Amino acid sequence: MKIVITESQYNKINEIVAGYDDAQTLATHGGKIMGVLFGYIKDLTKLFQGIDYMLNDEDLTYIDLKENLKEVIDVIDEVIDAFKIGFKDFSEKSLIISGISLMKTLRKLQENIRVFIDLGPEVISKESILEKLNDMTKESLLKLIDFINSHDETHIKIKNVIDKHRYRPRRDY
Repeated sequence: MKIVITESQYNKINEIVAGYDDAQTLATHGGKIMGVLFGYIKDLTKLFQGIDYMLNDEDLTYIDLKENLKEVIDVIDEVIDAFKIGFKDFSEKSLIISGISLMKTLRKLQENIRVFIDLGPEVISKESILEKLNDMTKESLLKLIDFINSHDETHIKIKNVIDKHRYRPRRDY
């Protein structure tokens, strides 16, 4: 049996299912990838909580601040690497766009933190670093929220595809 579809129908199917044979396989594979990414998002959330703690810690020394910022760079590296791997398997445009935007913001945060670490207390004060870190963290959190919202939209689309293709036994009346 042949099924004839238009190019726009093909593109829509390809966008949603991304080459998978069935929607269940898509959900299984996508769920694994998103599980890994959301593990890193939890790490990122903890990281932002740690930054928030640093911002409010009056006893924080300049040396402790620099050590904590080195940890932030390492976590951001892990998150970016995980996202790069995960994005190879995504097909939902809004999720990819928001994820790339998040990665760019994290890279910018990471590069600025590296500059803060390289500069000494003679050049930039702890208070200046904390003030700039506060602004950059807010921007990163907004991008993270955008990504999570995109994931929710994608999850609903995938769920709808799975529901449409789910086996339903016929009822004989």
